Amino acid sequence: MRAYLPNVTKTLGGPDGWDTPFYVQNAGAVQTTVESSFYRFSDGAFIACHKRADLPPGASLLDDPNADVDLPADTQFSVVVRSYGAPVAAVVHQLQGSGRTTQAASYSGFTVGATTVYLPNVTRRFYGYDVPFIVQDLATAPATVTASFISFDGSSVFITQFTVQPGRSAVVDPDYTDGLQDGTQYAVTLRSTQPIGVVINAHNESLGPLAYSHDGLTAGANRLYAPYAVKGGPGGMFSPIVVQNVSPTTTDVTLTFAPIVGGAAQAFALASVAAGASRAFDPRFTLGTTIPCAAASATCLGPGEYSLTISAAGPIAAVVLPNTDTTAGAYLAAAELSGRAIVPVAMRSVGGTNGWSSSMYLLSAVGTAATLRYYRTADGTLSLVDRVDLVGGSSLKVDAR
Repeated sequence: MRAYLPNVTKTLGGPDGWDTPFYVQNAGAVQTTVESSFYRFSDGAFIACHKRADLPPGASLLDDPNADVDLPADTQFSVVVRSYGAPVAAVVHQLQGSGRTTQAASYSGFTVGATTVYLPNVTRRFYGYDVPFIVQDLATAPATVTASFISFDGSSVFITQFTVQPGRSAVVDPDYTDGLQDGTQYAVTLRSTQPIGVVINAHNESLGPLAYSHDGLTAGANRLYAPYAVKGGPGGMFSPIVVQNVSPTTTDVTLTFAPIVGGAAQAFALASVAAGASRAFDPRFTLGTTIPCAAASATCLGPGEYSLTISAAGPIAAVVLPNTDTTAGAYLAAAELSGRAIVPVAMRSVGGTNGWSSSMYLLSAVGTAATLRYYRTADGTLSLVDRVDLVGGSSLKVDAR
C-alpha cells in the first residue's frame, strides 16, 4: 500500500523558501509501519528513507523536511510512502515566507494513478498567475507523458511530450514553456503510458503574493458536487468555477447554486463547451461578460454562500477557486459523494491564538447527520467525537476553532 507525493521541498529558494511538511494518516483498522523515500528532482537520486513503526488506526504522522538533517537544503523531492499493514492517506502543506509574504497551499497525496489526467485551469502570465504542474510516475516503468493545451477561446493548441522515471517527478512551467502564449488560460489533458499523479501549484507574485494547489482530475462525471461557493464573502471572497469538458463531443453545462442558509436556487448555463476545452464562471460578472453585477437575476449570481452542483450531458471535471485580493484557494468538485471521508490533518490555533485553524464544509445529498472523530496527531488518541446535523442538498461549515 502506497501514497505518492509529487512535490516535497526543503528551504527551496533559500532559508525563507518553500517548506512542505506532510502528514500521513493510517486509514485502516490496525497498526501500520510507514516508510517515506525521498528522491531528488534534479537527478532522480535516492536521498533518504524515514520510518515510523506502529502508527495507530486513525492517527497521523508528521514529517517536516526543514527539520530533517538527512535532507539537503534548497532542494526539491518526490516522495514515495509505503505502508506495511494498513492503507494510508496523505496531505502536503506547502509554505513559504512570513508575515505579509506568507504563501500557503496544500494538496492530497495519491494512492492510485491514472493514464489520463485533466487540468481545467492552467495559465501563463494571466493577471499575474503562473500555474506550473508537477507529474509523478506511480508505476515501476518509465512514463512517456503527452500534455495537450487548449486555450479557453479555442484559438490556440499546443502539445508537448516528456518522460518521467518511476517514483520520480517532472515539472511543466507554462511561463517558461516555448509555444504557450502570455495572458492565456488553458485546459490541459495529460495522457501517459504509465499511471501518474499530478499536482498544480499556482503562484501570483504580483498580488499578495498568492498561491494555491490542487490535484489533477482522473475522471469526469455527468454531475459534480462542490460544497462551497461564494460571492461577496468575508474579505470580499468570491469563487470562480472552471469546468472542463472531458467527453469526446461538445456539451452544455449547468451550474446550480443553492444558498447554504436556505432559499431559492439559481442556475446558469455555459453553452457549447468544446471537447477537451474549459469554460469559466466568475460570479462577479454578468454571465458571459466581464461586466460587474450585484443583484440576483437570470444572468447574475446574488451575494451569498452556496453549495453547488454542476451537470452536463457528458462527463465534465471542475475546480472551484475561492479567493480574495489577498488570499487564494482551490479544490476539486467531487464526482460522487461518500459516507466516509479521511482528513489527515485538522488544526486548531496551531502556533497561537492567531495560528493555523481548519474549517470543513460537509455537503449532504440526503443524509441528516454526520459524526466527526478527531484523533491527536502526536499519539493517535481519540480526542473528540462530534455529531452534527445536516440538511439534504445543502452544506454545513464545521470550524475547528
